Parts: sequence; structure tokens; C-alpha cells
Amino acid sequence: MDKKYQGEKIFITILAGIILGFFLTFSPGGLFIIFLAFITILFIRRIPDSYERNFILKLFIFALLARFFFSLVTMYLATFTDKILNYTSLGSPNYSTPYIIDDSGYYTLRAIFTADYWMGKPLDWYTREAIVKNAYGFSGFIYALAAFFYLFGYSPISSRLINCLLGSVTVILIYYIVKNIFGPKPARLSAILTAFFPSMFLWSITNLKDTSFIFIVYLMIWSIIKFRISKKYYYIFIAIFSIWLQFVIRSAYNELLLFNIGVFIFYFCYLFIANSIKRKKFYFLIPLFFITILLLFFEIGKLNHILEFIKQKSFLIHKGVISEGGSCYYLLPRELFNRTGINNLDFFNMIVKGWIHVLFEPFPWKISSLPMLSSLPQMIFWYILIFYSFLGMGISLRYNFNDSLILVLYLFVMVSILAVTGGNIGTIFRLREVITPTLIIFSSVALMNIFGSLDLQLDSKKEK
Repeated sequence: MDKKYQGEKIFITILAGIILGFFLTFSPGGLFIIFLAFITILFIRRIPDSYERNFILKLFIFALLARFFFSLVTMYLATFTDKILNYTSLGSPNYSTPYIIDDSGYYTLRAIFTADYWMGKPLDWYTREAIVKNAYGFSGFIYALAAFFYLFGYSPISSRLINCLLGSVTVILIYYIVKNIFGPKPARLSAILTAFFPSMFLWSITNLKDTSFIFIVYLMIWSIIKFRISKKYYYIFIAIFSIWLQFVIRSAYNELLLFNIGVFIFYFCYLFIANSIKRKKFYFLIPLFFITILLLFFEIGKLNHILEFIKQKSFLIHKGVISEGGSCYYLLPRELFNRTGINNLDFFNMIVKGWIHVLFEPFPWKISSLPMLSSLPQMIFWYILIFYSFLGMGISLRYNFNDSLILVLYLFVMVSILAVTGGNIGTIFRLREVITPTLIIFSSVALMNIFGSLDLQLDSKKEK
């Protein structure tokens, strides 16, 4: 087939999908998201390599349309099965939204009421004080949804398209992260697995904040790797902005922002030191040594205070999760939960047990409900993914230590944070999705290596 004709055929298919999407959504908000998708497609079409361009274009369109289709299916199933959330029994305005996950319905209704509050619409006392102004469950994602409704009006369909688009764009970020480190073959496999990993796909067709958070995380990692390769400083600003956005979207723990900044600083200090040693510029080590000694001498008390604060706050968060009931797990013996604090050994035990729970919950032998049972097929795949990811991590660090290190650092930090602050199995199942693309990346490296088709890009080749 003639390449020009093939390109025109693809473009017509894209245009038909956009028009279909517009007629299905019937809302200004839906049209806006489709416009953003169209802009993304135009950027993809600027990729010079035709094979890479066609792969990314087809994967992006298919990922987006699949999400769009299943978001409609789940919305109508929720409607027909009476999965409708509203607060009318509590005196709030007569808004309702179909949902498949409770939190997504809560975020949507709270965003609607917030938008109404901004527009000056009359709201009863409960809606204004207990829903709009209440700090419980606050996140920047709710404000983003509220801004969307403020500009375009409420539509149960169009608001879901936000995550559909972000989930599909994340696939492109994963592709380029892996391509820049390991080459195109593992990049293609990582992108495909990320696009259609079951639970990530599910979150991206609902109004949950996880998809936007995942997108921002890997935007940060992509920008750091791009800076490492190109040395263009605007990538640093993108990375810093992404760290701030993570905190805004998640709005859960102040420590998350601090740990992200710590990872960022540590990684760039490592790159500076490694580059200086490689170029035999050892003179910088002398002032660095004395600065470190001075900081330790004057700030050791503050450092201990910060560590003690993190330790005790993590313990209190875990106690709070346990007290809410549901499908929970204990990271410490139950008698310790009567204390007001824990010692260093208890905290270490929390971290170790927490890592096990974060990586392996829900345990198949402890399934006690239908939702847990529905997760069993994915958990089998997840355990395989973990095995290959640790194998791929070793290969990655061996062949491209500098670029792989940022992925390893972020994986370690995120799992550790989830480990000491978690406790609810369903919440952990969802929150750990932020590490899923990283595990997919390392697993792809391992699989390509095992099947003998991995053409790894060595650091030495890049430096030349």
C-alpha cells in the first residue's frame, strides 16, 4: 500500500474517531478534551521516524478510544444497576452521578458542589460547610474537576475523559523514558503493557486522582532523564513543577513532597560527583567534605527531630487507618497500638512488613470478599511482574546505572512511604499503582534480555 495513502487512511480514521467522540459526549467539556487529544495527535505526527510515529500514534489512539468506550459502558452499567451516588437525603442539591468505585463518585459530587460555590449558587449549610469547605478528603484533583465543571458545566461523560486522555498520554511518556535508557524494543513492550494493565486501565476510566498522579510522576522522571541526556535546564524546571504538582494532587502527606525533593537532590548530587570523578576533578571533594561535617555538627539535632517526627506520624497514620475498619492489616503487634509512639526497632519492623503488604496484597489465601476475588487474575500476573522486575532492575543498573538509578530511587521511596502509612488492603491495591509502570519497565528489560533481543544502550556509548 502506498505510504501516503496509508497515512491519509490513518488520519481519516483519527478524524472519524474524534467526530464520533464529539457526538457521544454532547458537551463543551468533552469537545475540549477531544481538542487536546487532537493536539496530541498532531505532535505525534511530527515524530520524524515513520516506524516509531506509526507505533505511538496507533497505540495512543487505540488506548484512548478503548478507555473512552469502556468509560461509557461502565457508566451505563452503573446507571442500570442503580449505582448512583447523591447527597439529597442530607439536604444537598439534587445532583447525582453514576459510579463504579465509591471514591470516584465522592470526588465528582464534591467537585460539582465546589463549582457551584465558586459561581455563587445558593447552597444549603450542609453542602457548603460539610462538603465544599471540609478538609477531609481534600485534594487538588477535586479542585481541578471543579474548575472543569465551572468552565464547561457538569457532564458525567466528559469529566471521565480527563483521565482517559492522561492515561493515554502516560503511555507515551513511558515509551520515551524506556527508549532513552534502553532502546526502542523494551520501550514498545513497556508502552503496550502500561496502556492495558487492568487496574491502571480501570482507574483511568473513572474520576479518581490516581491516573493524574501517575502521569505527573512519570513526567518528572522523563524530564530528569531528558536533562541527563540533553543538559537543557528547562527540563529541571519541569521536574520541579512536577514534584509540586504531585503534592497538590495527592494532598495526603507533607513527607511525600520532602521525599521527592530529597530524591531529586540526591540524584543530581550523585550525577555531579560521578561526572567529576570520571573527569578526575577531585578538588571539589574537599569543600564538600567540610560542608558535610559542618551540617552534621550543627544540624544533627534537627535531623533526629525530623526523623522522630516522621516515625511517630507514620505510626499514627497507620493507627488511624486500622481504626477505620474494613479489610485491614497490622504492621505491629496489636498490643503496641495502645502506645502513643514507637521505638526505632518497631519502626524498622513496620517498614519491612509494610513492604511485604504493599507488594503482595491482597494475599490469595486471605481472600474474603467478592472484590478481592475479582482481583485474583491480576494478582497472578502481578506476582510474575514483580519477579521479572527485580531481575530487570539488576540488568538495568548493570548496563545503565545513571539513568536507571532515578527509577530505583523513586520505587524505593514510594514503596517505603506506602509501607509505613498503609493499612487498608483496598487502598494499598489502588495507591501502589504509582509504581506499576516502573515494575513494567524493569520487567520489559528482563523479558527482552531473556529472549535475546535487548539492545541495551550503555552509558559509555551515550557519553561519546
